[in-house]
Amino acid sequence: MLVSDANVATDDDDRAEIQAAMQDPGRFDALYRRHYARVWRYLRACTADDGDASDLAQQTFLQAFQALPNFRGSGSFIGWLMRIARNLVLSRPAGVGADHPPRGRAPALSLEDVPELAAHSGATPEAAYLRREALERLAALVATLTTAQRDLLSLRFAADLTIPQIAVVIGKKPEAVKKQLQRLLHSLKERYDEA
Repeated sequence: MLVSDANVATDDDDRAEIQAAMQDPGRFDALYRRHYARVWRYLRACTADDGDASDLAQQTFLQAFQALPNFRGSGSFIGWLMRIARNLVLSRPAGVGADHPPRGRAPALSLEDVPELAAHSGATPEAAYLRREALERLAALVATLTTAQRDLLSLRFAADLTIPQIAVVIGKKPEAVKKQLQRLLHSLKERYDEA
């Protein structure tokens, strides 16, 4: 499934659309189109299945639509959406979905879900092979991380959230999220260099 970030907006754009959607529910579509790609990529990274990600994305937006009157606006809309998406993933019973692992153990983050790591067109066969090999080494390291660590990486890189947005989603202070993410990336880099 191809998803695009062409409609990524600022919090101010979201606030205007949220107000419009509260007055006219048909206007929620603009928020859906703007944020679907990021929500879907995060869910795809969590489920490792396109169909499950699509189903959960639909559930996320349905819950957001139904709860829109309760949105306080104290944080970003995308952070609120991702919190709904994350809660849906965490509340799924074990064995649900094509690739769903037992509770407490998430599938390895698919590095193909990270836009910055997508294959570069025009690369030589040798460069493409070396890139693929490097991504496989990184994927093997990511697979050894805890569920919480993979979730943090998914929120930062697959969903492309900022530190404050991630803090809203996981319920921690931005400083703690920043420190946790820095430690995690440093550890991954050290382990990657050793491999």
